[in-house]
Amino acid sequence: MAQVVLSALYVQAVVAAVILGFGVNAIFSDAQLRRYPLKARERWAARHFIGILDPFWFLILALELGLVVGFTSPAPRPSGWD
Repeated sequence: MAQVVLSALYVQAVVAAVILGFGVNAIFSDAQLRRYPLKARERWAARHFIGILDPFWFLILALELGLVVGFTSPAPRPSGWD
């Protein structure tokens, strides 16, 4: 059950990042990065590194870690059931 939920969340995050990620790509396009003294390979690496550091992924990571903790922690016992 947990694997299905986390996998579905990951697929939705990838789709959302592709759809919503146009702003980061426009800011750090190849033409914009040419202003800096970077080689073509370094520009490619910079674009990918910036894509990984997109704040969207930190939100997804926090959400998935919260779900993992929720799935793995034992449920508290009600106090009246002792």
